[in-house]
Amino acid sequence: MNSGGYTYARLTAGGKDTWIAGSEFPVKVGDQLTAAVDMPMENFHSRTLNRDFPLVYFVREVALNGQAITAAAAGGSMPALAGSHGGGDAMAADEPEEPTLIAAVPPVPGSVKIADVWAKRAALSGKPLVLRGQIVKVNLAIMGANWYHLQDGSGVVKDGTHDLVVTSAAEFKAGDIVTVNGTLTTDKDFGAGYSYEAIVERADIRK
Repeated sequence: MNSGGYTYARLTAGGKDTWIAGSEFPVKVGDQLTAAVDMPMENFHSRTLNRDFPLVYFVREVALNGQAITAAAAGGSMPALAGSHGGGDAMAADEPEEPTLIAAVPPVPGSVKIADVWAKRAALSGKPLVLRGQIVKVNLAIMGANWYHLQDGSGVVKDGTHDLVVTSAAEFKAGDIVTVNGTLTTDKDFGAGYSYEAIVERADIRK
């Protein structure tokens, strides 16, 4: 369903239905879609559809039949969300506020700053490392792992060297200050347009 600049699609996999919504893109019944579920919204009310969704995931990137569809290709940035949780007012702007560095997180013995991971990623690739930082974004239960964005107040926002993706079986929430033990992988390509210049997979994360 297309409405308000969004395409709403119901995906079925493993006998379970999941609703996603993203910047309007062409799709028909029977197409295979792949999407990273960035923003879960519970009890979301779409004013343009006049329909309630118990749970819908707003996504920024979608792969259609194995071909990645970026936000730009689908018609630009995501439009504003029109109300949720029973509300009637617009709840978000077209884009989130410009990200800024978080307050510095004190290191622990032997830990490496995220900015240094980016600067030395070629030399650190395949080697174990320790990180200390704050979880700023959480995506649970994707491809058999929980996905976290970790920051420690170092790096440069403009070039993305302030943030590092970490996956783990452990479950935490945004705002938690944690210590990460894991191995750095570089140039990791998961397919469907999802690749990472640097990522720490299957890490041991503890508070």
